[in-house]
Amino acid sequence: NIFEELPFVVNKSKEYFGSSSFDLCVYTASLGYVDLCVSQYSITDRRVEVADFFVLQSDPLYLLVQRDDGGSHWERFKDVTITLFSPYALETWLFVLLFVVPTMGLLMFYHESRIEGSEYCPVEEVETEDGYKERVRHPWYKAVNLALYRGLVSLFQRGYRYQFKSYGGAWMVLAITFFSLLFMSVFTAKLASQLTERALRPSVDSLQAAIDAGYTFCGERKRIDTVLKLYPGIDKSFVVDPVELGGDGLPGFNCPNCKALTRAIDYIDPVKASAGNPNYCHGAVVTAEDLEVRQRDGMHCNKALVGAPITYVSNGFPVSRRVSTEIVSWFTQLKNRGLFDQIKFTSMPLLKCPEWTERSKTGSFKIYHLSGIWIVTFGFATISLLVSLWEYPLKDRKYLERFKKQTKATAEGVRDGSAFKRRKDETDEALEQSTKAPTKVPSSVMVNRNSISRVGSTGPVFTLDDSRQASDPDEDDPFSQRGRAA
Repeated sequence: NIFEELPFVVNKSKEYFGSSSFDLCVYTASLGYVDLCVSQYSITDRRVEVADFFVLQSDPLYLLVQRDDGGSHWERFKDVTITLFSPYALETWLFVLLFVVPTMGLLMFYHESRIEGSEYCPVEEVETEDGYKERVRHPWYKAVNLALYRGLVSLFQRGYRYQFKSYGGAWMVLAITFFSLLFMSVFTAKLASQLTERALRPSVDSLQAAIDAGYTFCGERKRIDTVLKLYPGIDKSFVVDPVELGGDGLPGFNCPNCKALTRAIDYIDPVKASAGNPNYCHGAVVTAEDLEVRQRDGMHCNKALVGAPITYVSNGFPVSRRVSTEIVSWFTQLKNRGLFDQIKFTSMPLLKCPEWTERSKTGSFKIYHLSGIWIVTFGFATISLLVSLWEYPLKDRKYLERFKKQTKATAEGVRDGSAFKRRKDETDEALEQSTKAPTKVPSSVMVNRNSISRVGSTGPVFTLDDSRQASDPDEDDPFSQRGRAA
């Protein structure tokens, strides 16, 4: 039985409520022309005065704003800059840069500095201008600085890309590569997630913050009644009912020809609102269901609910008082059986917009969040130290054995004269080469053949006759240098 509108009832409803068709049904039920109105009605003080209601549920009211709609260019630049480091907490960055990276660099220096020919070895064998090789010792802090620098570079290169010669260094390369690869991969994934999240994040997070920022608001009048009571003086911040569409010019939309509920969402435009257009607002006061119905068709995806619920509004069916006892009792039984929740769940719209809520926000990773990375990295570092305990004594033992063999061969050569003959041949060859360039050898330099002698087991020693040396010999003469070196 569908009730047809009666002209005098319509006129009385407009006098009492206004021009809303929903209010017309409530007024009709209060007069007893209908038993109930089938829809989800907001239970307001004025409606309760004339009709009974069966309460279905209480819906929270939220602030709805456009995402990323505020802030100066400098504030946005600062926010983006901070976001670049937000994947890890400050304590994590300090731990990595001041402890992990220096430790790995110093361990690499420890392993490689003991290997001759390594880039970290402080002793280097260089060739002089006259063809001799001599060992030059460099300051140790230069090698340490190089190790620390390469440890930091390896973090951003996601691996150690330099030469190494020790077994302990090989295990340290595994530690550095594993840590840098995992650390930077987690950083990249987290940064991408937070940049996406930031793009979906609104500029304010509560109604009070929006009020302090000077926002204007849209809302259906029946929705904002409770909000106006909670925040006295906020009525001037709400866009008024448009008179040109049949409204009364009071805060909140209630006009019959403007679709008040959808208008509250459609007219959110921060740019036009900031420009002073009185028909537009920075945000709206709506329920989550109001937005879900609009986003079901992929509309208003650039808007989001923010902050905690402002207040709650009760919804239900208006019922005529002459049958309210029976109808309310029957609906209560159906609700207790879960029929209402089942219907609500099956009819929930499928949203076509990416969801952003306060619960979706993720914080920065702290030290304990990366426990697995620390365990594996320092596990490799510990193995490298254990390997070094075996590696260097073995190298020292091999070097000692090689040295003994060379010493034994030299001693045998001295006893049978082969070492003396070989050394004498080298000396004669040097003399012969030096005599080929008489212009470079001073005439006063004489060689005393008798000065060649055997001294102990170290072989012959070649010297110059002190009585015939020039007072100012040519220092560039290779023969003279060889004599002084001998």
